Amino acid sequence: MASDDRHVGPDPLSADERREVYGLPAPSDWRKYVKPTLGVIVAVVVVLFVTSNWEDVTVSFVVFSVRMKLFWALVFSVVLGVLLGEAGRWWWRRRGRLRERRDGRVETREDRR
Repeated sequence: MASDDRHVGPDPLSADERREVYGLPAPSDWRKYVKPTLGVIVAVVVVLFVTSNWEDVTVSFVVFSVRMKLFWALVFSVVLGVLLGEAGRWWWRRRGRLRERRDGRVETREDRR
């Protein structure tokens, strides 16, 4: 076996030539399919969620009751939970900033002037 029969070392083809010879996609091509694929998956999950939770339920609050679709009750609960969570996080950060200001650990706008 002659030494020139075997290829040893790096591939003599450039990355563009390898793509052309072996039919490989360009590196960034797969990224344009990710968002649409995830969008379709999320849409299918939402449709399945809605159809499986479409029965009427009675939701009792402290002083009144409401009859609505279970799906809407779940959406309302999630939205309310997100809003209360964000309000709590905002309040907690504000409380910390006020405490730091009071203790003199953070400079205020007046200190910068």
